[in-house]
Amino acid sequence: IIRSYPPKSDVVKGEHEALGFRLVVVLNGEVLVRAPGAPTGAEGARLGRGGIVGEEYLLDLSKPFQHSIENVSEEPCDLAVLSRDAVAALAAWGLGEELSRRQKMELIRKVYIFRHLSNHHCYLVA
Repeated sequence: IIRSYPPKSDVVKGEHEALGFRLVVVLNGEVLVRAPGAPTGAEGARLGRGGIVGEEYLLDLSKPFQHSIENVSEEPCDLAVLSRDAVAALAAWGLGEELSRRQKMELIRKVYIFRHLSNHHCYLVA
């Protein structure tokens, strides 16, 4: 899913607003990402185009998404969101043991929202 968020706005404020989020890729703009439990106003990591948050949620699908994300751009930001449902659909679609790791990575590279992922991140998704 690709979502656009207005300038200077909250994207997600922890678990209650991020149900189902697994991985977020910044397509345009700049976001501020705060670790779980960090107070509002605390410093976090600034991520620009190609930045990714949520790898740990791909590794453990039962873990709720707890990071807070804020659009700090003066312009709208576009984010690609891989949801829990999308991960389940990919698994049901045949990304199981039938495909080699190399085949999975080639398939992931063909998915439009993953075009900014590094090899390391594709490996985590596969």
